Amino acid sequence: MKNIFCFPFGPVLLIIIITYLQWYGYPGTFQIWEAHRAAIILALAVIALMALLAWLSKSWHIAGVAGLLLTYPLLIYSGQFILAQSIPLFILLTAIPSRRVQYPMVTLFGNVLGIACLGLLYPTWQETTAQKKLIGTSSANIGDVDLTQKPSIIHIVLDAYGSSDILSELYNHDNSGFIASLEAKGFLVMPKVASPFSQTLFTMSSVFSGGYINTPDQSENVRAFRLDLGHTIKNAGVMTAFRKANYNFGYSKSGYSYLDLDDAELITPSTVMTGFEAYLLRYFPILHTWQRSEEIKAAFKPENFNKLDSPFFYYQHVVAPHPSFVLKADGQMVSNNMSAVLINALPNTEGYVEQASFVEQAVLAQINAIPDDIPIVVIIHGDHGPAAFYPKDASIDQPCMKERLTTFFAVYSNVPEIQSAFSMIKASEFNLANIYRIVLSAISDTSFDLLPGESRFMWWATPHDIKLVSDDTLLQSCTTGN
Repeated sequence: MKNIFCFPFGPVLLIIIITYLQWYGYPGTFQIWEAHRAAIILALAVIALMALLAWLSKSWHIAGVAGLLLTYPLLIYSGQFILAQSIPLFILLTAIPSRRVQYPMVTLFGNVLGIACLGLLYPTWQETTAQKKLIGTSSANIGDVDLTQKPSIIHIVLDAYGSSDILSELYNHDNSGFIASLEAKGFLVMPKVASPFSQTLFTMSSVFSGGYINTPDQSENVRAFRLDLGHTIKNAGVMTAFRKANYNFGYSKSGYSYLDLDDAELITPSTVMTGFEAYLLRYFPILHTWQRSEEIKAAFKPENFNKLDSPFFYYQHVVAPHPSFVLKADGQMVSNNMSAVLINALPNTEGYVEQASFVEQAVLAQINAIPDDIPIVVIIHGDHGPAAFYPKDASIDQPCMKERLTTFFAVYSNVPEIQSAFSMIKASEFNLANIYRIVLSAISDTSFDLLPGESRFMWWATPHDIKLVSDDTLLQSCTTGN
């Protein structure tokens, strides 16, 4: 036991703890396996560094003190200021009497500190092992149906892609060519589309539940509620219906782990660096730009459609044109800066238009590879609009809610019942919450009435603080102040 405590494992434990604290501090964005991988890589790197120093200094104690000092700025970086200050303070206190560093005592202190700090991982452990629950809706569950047809489903979400009116009015971006190309390929493009909620998780939970989900009350833990929303996206009525019908499931990596399906095949190839690793190295923005651009482009590869046996359900949620803006219209990486690294950074119109233009061309190239020899449904939509002029925490008096709450929807199918069902409502105002009420009505033994269109704006930090937005508000012109 004494020999164990003589080996400087404290710096290794602290590096691992810091890694998980960073993961926990950015909830929902990265999958836990990304934290595991980063922790292993960093732990091995620290061990290798200490081994090199031990060989050079002929002392593991000296190497351990060096490793411990390495954790000091990283603890500061993770917000653990008191813990960080304890390291130089202890070294100083032990060195004063003899006027030299007491390396064995510092090694022992580092080991004890590392073990003691393991308690900081309790919230991470608690979150990753918590039993998640489905969020209910204001309408009946649509998952208990028997399908009479089993067309394959390609469901593509273009995160923060706005309505044509918004793109033209606020961003000076004309997407009529994109719409015309989709229509030429047989897509129905709805002219007036509203999101049920102003936030991704709430909207997609509603889409895959087939109804307006119940929103949290003030006593709800917001972080836990978002975890439940992610669970609902992956396991609500729509997924239940397709699992019951023995569909094969696949997904593209979104970069937002709430949206990555469980028990499904990851279709897109993994990048060399994970999103979490790019986040840890965020003071080198080029790494983030490269990783995100590769992840987005991988999602749009036409060959993705060929990797699943029908009937399949393929979910491609692309966090673009949502910021950060890493791609130009021609698919080249942008020059980057620190503000672009933040996923929740406010869009700038130029960056948004460049990335939106890339997304449009990528979608058109991708749908050329849609299988035409099987029954199929292709759904393309935004989850909400952009937010240059109405950000997620805007004042209630700020105009232009429609920027966030109107979006885009297009659908293609060679199944006559589905094509006919959407054709009948093309001229109507359409809410995304009704997507699968229409699809499942057309291919099952059950008919679901359309829900009345409703849109709700909520603030990120207080999602229980909800504003039901009237149709008149969504029709109001935006005032940018320019």
